[in-house]
Amino acid sequence: MNIYIRNVSIVLASLFFVSAYVIVASGSKGDTPTKHAKAKEVKQIEKIEKIEEKIVAKKFGKVIEITSAKDLLSMLADNAIVLVKFHAPWCGFCHKIEPFFVDVASKFGDVLFVSVNIDDFGQSQELQKIVRDVSGLPTIKLYKNGSFVEAIVGGTTKEKIAELVHKGLAHKHSK
Repeated sequence: MNIYIRNVSIVLASLFFVSAYVIVASGSKGDTPTKHAKAKEVKQIEKIEKIEEKIVAKKFGKVIEITSAKDLLSMLADNAIVLVKFHAPWCGFCHKIEPFFVDVASKFGDVLFVSVNIDDFGQSQELQKIVRDVSGLPTIKLYKNGSFVEAIVGGTTKEKIAELVHKGLAHKHSK
């Protein structure tokens, strides 16, 4: 729930910023915004849409594609149970399990499902801390309150992914 409230606050603050910026950029005489102001507004709207997408994904049990170590660390810290799938576009097993991961995500609204393309993710120090234990692709890692619990490495089935989620839920209730 914390991430939901925080994200709603960010969306509202962003909307205020965009509105204020457009008013200032348009001038006091009600002139139309400059091209620069319009481009900035479009970028802000795109950011808002991405935040809203994350909120909707969390609420309705969809998979969120993470593109930065900062976002991933935030998701791990702000959510009780997170399932992270590390994959790459050249990985055949990664493509094979994608529909399984999405299907299981749709059935567990209280678990956050995250997808990380390691090729596009960069090589930050934060990322290295997270992926140092990834020995093969795909790897699905279960985290509880930011701490690693268990992983599945390589090709797998929908049932095994669901079983991993159930272990996380059992782990959640046992502590």
